[in-house]
Amino acid sequence: GDFYGNGGTTFANNGIVNANTTPHGIEINRGLAVTNSNLLEATNGSTLIIDNDLFGVTQTGGGTIAATGSGSVVQLGGGFTTKITGGVLNGTSGGIVSSIAGILAGDITNSNAFQIATNGFALSYATTLTNNGTMTLVDNTSLFRFDQNNTAIDGTGSVVLTSGAI
Repeated sequence: GDFYGNGGTTFANNGIVNANTTPHGIEINRGLAVTNSNLLEATNGSTLIIDNDLFGVTQTGGGTIAATGSGSVVQLGGGFTTKITGGVLNGTSGGIVSSIAGILAGDITNSNAFQIATNGFALSYATTLTNNGTMTLVDNTSLFRFDQNNTAIDGTGSVVLTSGAI
């Protein structure tokens, strides 16, 4: 199923939204203002697409966006650019949080596997970007750009450039 908003419809997630069926998981589309204080996730090889340019997702408290398990993907953006403000991104156990067209803002933590897809981008408007996992630029068409002069970068993780990424 999908979540659609109509010009500012609000969705406050205080529980768990789990895309767990294939081939189509869940899509959060553009007219929905989302606040996540718990868990938005893809599991079981499914996909959670967050393609929300109007309002994005604001994560509060323990807000986490996760892809857990082999083949599970959380896709940021696609037809639109999606802004994620605050919280944790966590691709684990073979799952990946993948940016097609993403903006990272506020205080963001990457806990495991985050990638910027072929022809994809991630723009950092973050106040603090803590990388405790791996941030991978898939190839030379992937873009990771810092658009704030004062982003604090921290963490124990790495940034990986693959397949000619520069």
